[in-house]
This record gives sequence, C-alpha cells and structure tokens, in this order.
Amino acid sequence: MTEMRLLAQQQRQVATLEEVARRAVRNGTPTELAVTEVRRITDDPVLLGLAAGRARGRWSAIPLFQSIGQEVAELLIEAGADQDVYTMTASSVERRLRRHVGRD
Repeated sequence: MTEMRLLAQQQRQVATLEEVARRAVRNGTPTELAVTEVRRITDDPVLLGLAAGRARGRWSAIPLFQSIGQEVAELLIEAGADQDVYTMTASSVERRLRRHVGRD
C-alpha cells in the first residue's frame, strides 16, 4: 500500500484529533460532546480515518493494560472517520509496529 502523503498542517490535525479524542476518553466525556470537540478540529473523513487507524493500529500491535486506543478509534469513527481509510491505516500501523518490536 502506498502511504498517503500529508501536508504538515494535515499531519498536525491528525495528531490533534488523536490527542483530543484520547483526552475525551480518559475524562469520560459523553460521546456526543466528545464528537463535537473532535469535529471542531476537522470533519474531514479522511483525516478522521487516519487518526482512528493510527490509534487502533498502535493498540492492536502493542495492547498495553487498557483499551484506550480502541476507544479513541471508536470515538473518531463515531465522529465520521472514513471506514476504508481507517481499516487500511490500522493495518499498516499495526504491521509496521509489530515488525519494529519483533512481534510478527
């Protein structure tokens, strides 16, 4: 799969989406409010899909003691993440991380 090339601004938005979603999950923010907070950054389904896929891929590759990565991904999907982008990104991130940490 060819990696999507993102502009620096888009890369920052993806990172911010993940950060805001992670904070909302940690704080137990109600889903509707959390979705609103995420969409303030962007409602672009591709960027939401990339952020969701990164969160899920990292969690799948290295599932630490809690499922926050999965919950972050679910919140971003609820906010409108593109399902295909999410699936491809999660798979790519998981595969790279598993290779990196020798868990493949």
